Amino acid sequence: MQQRRAQFEVISYYIRTMMLRLSRHVRDFGLPPWVLWIGGPCCLVLIHHGLFLREPVLAPYIWTFLGLGTLLHLNGARRASFLRQCFAPDTVRTIRVSEAILTVFPFAVLLLTDGEFIFAGVIFVLGLAVSLSPMTVNLHIVIPSPFYKFPFEFTTGFRRWVLLILVAYLLGWVALGVDNFNLALFSLLCLGLISLGFYSRSEPSYYVWIHRFSAREFLWVKMRVAVRHFVLLAAPNIVLLLVMDLTQWWLVLLTVVICLLLVLMCLLGKYAYYPAEIPIIPGLAIAFCVLFPPLVIVVLPFFYRRALQNCRSILT
Repeated sequence: MQQRRAQFEVISYYIRTMMLRLSRHVRDFGLPPWVLWIGGPCCLVLIHHGLFLREPVLAPYIWTFLGLGTLLHLNGARRASFLRQCFAPDTVRTIRVSEAILTVFPFAVLLLTDGEFIFAGVIFVLGLAVSLSPMTVNLHIVIPSPFYKFPFEFTTGFRRWVLLILVAYLLGWVALGVDNFNLALFSLLCLGLISLGFYSRSEPSYYVWIHRFSAREFLWVKMRVAVRHFVLLAAPNIVLLLVMDLTQWWLVLLTVVICLLLVLMCLLGKYAYYPAEIPIIPGLAIAFCVLFPPLVIVVLPFFYRRALQNCRSILT
């Protein structure tokens, strides 16, 4: 009994520390912490209702996908190793389960308000499974890709997430077979979301300072490469969508533009804080842009200015 109480105190202290750390990041960003703790849930509810009103059929799948996607930043091998070094195995498992429950809880509750009991159960079960078994798959083979001429992001990202990319392609072919244009459009959006993960890892510093470009030229080259590589990655699904319904070309183009803006935002966000990882608050800003793409118009210029200033100190 005493051991359980001690374990509970450790976990409670850890969670309070993480919340305090997050509040300090918000304050350093120039905002009072209540903006996050009150405004965050309100934005989540508004986005949920807007999504279910606009796409009532696909909304449960998209919402479940987004809920599980929020667990990715808690499931890195480096972070799991850090927890194992600081806490006992039982405490580590309890911490990871607690974090998973706290993360997916609002998504599951909002699913329950719409009567989506199966999806709410799925998000809880999969969230617990992910928290207990880190998804670190190491493929000891060299997978050829069409991006090898311009490292780093799409080259390594393609090899890391090749299974998810194949699932997105398969989803597109399934949509073609059942003649479901919205499902095919969702498969294209999935490729865009997968591409965002390509920029979650920073390359070695010599990949940056080896260039003879100025900071502005470097960023524009990286952005052109990102646009070209994403269009190449999404080309099979784009062709499928146009084959299914050519009259909806404008919707396909809009989806591609949204994905490209999100990819460019993540690229600039990475170089805005390079070589460090993106802090929590800018990371939350990226997450809100994924849920509400028009916010990219505000976040993108901020990241560009900061990335330009940061790259100047590296390239000059």
